Amino acid sequence: MSQLVKYGKNLINSQHANLSYLLNLFIKLLFLLGFVLWAWMFSLNSSHTQTRFSIEGVTQHSNGEKVFDSFTIKQLEFFDETRLIVLNQEFEIINYLSSIQLAIAHLLEQIGLLFCAVIVVISLLLWHQKKQHKLSLFAFGFVACALFSGCFTLFNLDVNNGLSLYASIGILIVCFVFYACCYSLLNARSQTASTLLAFASQSGTAMSIAERFHKQLPNTFDLRCLSSLTPDCLGQYRQVLLIASTYGEGAPPETAVTFLNKMKKTQTLTSKVNFSILALGDRTYQHFCAFGHQLAHLLSSKGAKQITDVIEVDRGDKDAIGHWWQQISHFIGNEQSTVSLSDNYHRLNTRSNTLVNPKKPKRAAHRITFKNEGLTYQAGDLLEVIPKYDAIKCQQMLREKGFDCQQQVIFQNTEMPLFEAVRQSNWLGENATSAQQLVDVLKPLPPRVYSIASAPHESNIEIFVRRHFDDLGKPGLASNYLCDLSENELISARIKHHANFNLPKRHCPTILIGAGTGIAPLISLLKGMSVNEQRLPAWLFFGEQSKSTDFYFKDEINAMLSDKSLTHFTPAWSRDGGGYITEQLELHASSIKKWMLDDNAMIYLCGKQKGFGDSVISCLKSILEERVYQSLIEAKCIRVDLY
Repeated sequence: MSQLVKYGKNLINSQHANLSYLLNLFIKLLFLLGFVLWAWMFSLNSSHTQTRFSIEGVTQHSNGEKVFDSFTIKQLEFFDETRLIVLNQEFEIINYLSSIQLAIAHLLEQIGLLFCAVIVVISLLLWHQKKQHKLSLFAFGFVACALFSGCFTLFNLDVNNGLSLYASIGILIVCFVFYACCYSLLNARSQTASTLLAFASQSGTAMSIAERFHKQLPNTFDLRCLSSLTPDCLGQYRQVLLIASTYGEGAPPETAVTFLNKMKKTQTLTSKVNFSILALGDRTYQHFCAFGHQLAHLLSSKGAKQITDVIEVDRGDKDAIGHWWQQISHFIGNEQSTVSLSDNYHRLNTRSNTLVNPKKPKRAAHRITFKNEGLTYQAGDLLEVIPKYDAIKCQQMLREKGFDCQQQVIFQNTEMPLFEAVRQSNWLGENATSAQQLVDVLKPLPPRVYSIASAPHESNIEIFVRRHFDDLGKPGLASNYLCDLSENELISARIKHHANFNLPKRHCPTILIGAGTGIAPLISLLKGMSVNEQRLPAWLFFGEQSKSTDFYFKDEINAMLSDKSLTHFTPAWSRDGGGYITEQLELHASSIKKWMLDDNAMIYLCGKQKGFGDSVISCLKSILEERVYQSLIEAKCIRVDLY
């Protein structure tokens, strides 16, 4: 049974093309069954309507009136109610069925009703696909007509009751002609959907870019997540455009692992497919854009043709993204080869900036809050911030080059002082003949994203930032910029939705696993769950060095434990003898397994990938078994946000 349920879920999560195929198949079967039933009814009525059978126990008086004895009347009433015979007003048998024939008739009737139910269910599933509304409406209308025609309602041999046989066949013929016309039209339209725009996203960046591009394309272009695709699905398209994020040190997003495994097992694609890949990554990692190149090599080895080189994008470089889109637009014949990639950033006012562990200057962590000026977000979303270089240092460098720091320039379509433009750009000290000429060649700094620790119902937006230094002791740009913010200082930021890490629509037990600053989104999720009237078990595993200095969000955690919005809290203080978080997970392995497999719980995992994240994932695979772990990833019951 579990395998059947899993197959059903996979079928529902597959492409709408498969559902459309099933819908058309069941409609055709329903037509066939309708005609078979009608032909049988017509044959029985034609063969036996004129036949009259004598009935024992009937006395006819001299005036012609027939009198039935009580036993005969009871027999006739019984056979009439069970449809084994059909009587006219004079108690003459005008039709009859054997018990076997009647059983077959009712079986066909139930099969017809089952087909109707299947068509309605598939139509409801297709209704969520905006391009399938017309097909779904047609299917609903067809089922209504089929039921109205009487072919799949109570089997009735008496042509004097309900619709006549000729009216029924007329309705069926009209339905069939209408179906043939609609099917031809819908099939012709579906064939024009020859291009697929797919994305593999971990934090939502690839999905956001894909959705923006899809708005520029005709409605016949499909937009899909790589997690919902199979190798056979790729064969349905002539062009496949892929936007792929590389996760951590060269790994694919968690949701893309299943597709990769299926593709590796495939001998060759069923048809010739052209593809192009836009690879997203971060050059600070050793294996920059590795997943995009891996995907390109794999598709080529299976017979797909690469129509452009893999375009690498470093931290959302808009020029690289625009260059790829120009190439693709030319290939697919899209008239609009440019797309706006600019984002609307908001000015947020800093409310507070609190150092929570002053005794650890090398691991300084800051809770920073901003006044929420009407921004909407969900628990688990991110705050995307434009970092800036130190103002004093930028002004000093400009003066050394002979520039007026306060001279007004146009940067990113906004007028501002020269030093402010330089603060937001990648200026390395190059010279120019004028301030505006200098600004014109500068590229803006890429934004940085931070998990939100507050909840949507709160008046402030809070992030939790650790001051970062590289191996040579050089301070990180964005983290130090944020940790040095003073009260009322303004920043440029916007909400970045993180659909892979939001709360589920269903209410269920939740296991949250985090370490270090990775606790921030988990606190947001717990706050989001606390406003629900229905309180369900929530279990927080948190790892840090010492309870006395690193118990972040202590007051919030204790408050949630008191009001039962957090039911279990298991810390792992590594330097206090509490071990590491994987040891705590192994210690509670049986409970975790029960929560996930019996209670349909969710797992949220957040923290650094190197060390913490890799070890926790390995531990969960051991507890749940790797096959089960991957199936839970596909079902989005395990959600991962590692950095």
